[in-house]
Amino acid sequence: MKKINQFFKAFALIFLGFTNMQASAQIADELSKLLNDSATRNAHVGVSIFDTKANSFITQYNAEKYFVPASNTKLFTMYAGMKYLEDSLVGLVYADYKDSLRILGTGDPTFMHEDFTTQPVQNFLLNATKPMVMYTNNWQAKKYGKGWTWDEYDASYMPERSPLPIYGNLAAVKFQRFTDTNSDTIPYNSIDINPKNIFDTNAVFTQDNLVRNVEFSRDPETNKLMVAFTEKAKSATASIPFITDTAQAFLNWFNGIKPNAISSQLQCPKLAYNRIYSQPTDSLLTPMMHNSDNFFTEQALLMISNQVLGYMNDDSIRSKLLANDFKALPNKPVWADASGLSRYNLFTPNDFVWLLKKMSDEFLQTRIESILATGNTGTLTNYYKGFVGKIFAKTGTLSGQVALSGYLYAASGKRLVFSVLVNNHNSSGPLVRRAVEKYLQTIAAKN
Repeated sequence: MKKINQFFKAFALIFLGFTNMQASAQIADELSKLLNDSATRNAHVGVSIFDTKANSFITQYNAEKYFVPASNTKLFTMYAGMKYLEDSLVGLVYADYKDSLRILGTGDPTFMHEDFTTQPVQNFLLNATKPMVMYTNNWQAKKYGKGWTWDEYDASYMPERSPLPIYGNLAAVKFQRFTDTNSDTIPYNSIDINPKNIFDTNAVFTQDNLVRNVEFSRDPETNKLMVAFTEKAKSATASIPFITDTAQAFLNWFNGIKPNAISSQLQCPKLAYNRIYSQPTDSLLTPMMHNSDNFFTEQALLMISNQVLGYMNDDSIRSKLLANDFKALPNKPVWADASGLSRYNLFTPNDFVWLLKKMSDEFLQTRIESILATGNTGTLTNYYKGFVGKIFAKTGTLSGQVALSGYLYAASGKRLVFSVLVNNHNSSGPLVRRAVEKYLQTIAAKN
């Protein structure tokens, strides 16, 4: 009987080994298909997939090579926000003096933002009866991140960073052409800008039939708008970043509502400040990840800096996080900005798998998954339609770069942690994303 049991054990081990070899061969075959897809064939591709149940990698390819991860960089800011920001965002701090209110911005990007209808900070400021003095010495950052493309200064995805943002540091612009009531042949132009008191309302209008309908731009040095339009154009809207001059945009807006109610000084005395809370923290982190909002991400890291260091400096807080929370990363990264707009960022697929595993160890998986986009939602809209509730991931896109890192629930129910980074492709972004989608769906089906 003992010999029979030993025989069956040996047979089981041989069978298991054969089964594992088959599974490994299938996984290798699927990787080969991804690498030889017409969209990725000439690209730099990295893959790392970890099985949390078996506590081992099921595949790694160029997993320790460095890639520009685009908006996958936001995962590092997400982790820091989950760990260091309070349950609710500190929207403003203030000290109440006999003659004035001393206020200090915290970098909160939700102030007067159209996606947040409840505005506790606005209510506090508008109901204040004393003159206010705003201090800005806790701001030690620059308006743009390292490596940001200078000629995208008027693109809606790259607003300036500031200590007390307003309206997401974007102006809503509406252009219309009307026919003069006294003439059926003479059209005139109208421009509406919100917030007022920030942009120069004397826009420059140019009829140009080479543009598509209407094109907006902003002068690099001022808040003056240029509007180019075709002869048949009737109306158009856009979101245009404005020059903040650190706190001047906020001051202009507020003093336009309550004239001479607030002034600004650089140096702030050491005071016992009170806090005004604005929004639940996850109400910022969720659109930050679902919509890949660069401004929310940049301001979130500055808020973390203010919380941890007492001042807003993205270089300082990244250095501190890398030296402490992220010191065990498998490969030392180059972390240049919070949002991934910078091409200076360099991370490996194994770095993202390590971070995602760390998140699962430290936070509730349900919270993580509520912040990340799932199939056919957010930046995954029209992708992974059959994987709603089965994939939770962050996309990343720059010209020539596509990235996707997150969690994938396989057919067996096991949770896989993955990162697929594609750099320097000469195909289209959608074709690369479809190739990655097909690869991950097959991996999920065979595990």
